[in-house]
Amino acid sequence: LASKALVNFGIVGFAVAVGWFYFSNIFDKVGRSLGLIGLGILFLAGGWALEVARRRLLRRMGQTESVEVVS
Repeated sequence: LASKALVNFGIVGFAVAVGWFYFSNIFDKVGRSLGLIGLGILFLAGGWALEVARRRLLRRMGQTESVEVVS
């Protein structure tokens, strides 16, 4: 279960779910220009946060793999 590809796939799935929610609910309620500005901010902040989380998960996976090899 400790697969780096699985972590990357989960991160992409989460990003798609957030994007889908944004387009289906919030984009309909605000004006087009405000929605596009918000979408840009969401992509920048969300991409940064997801990358930090992905690197943290992969770092932890690397630590557990090295411990398992030693044991």
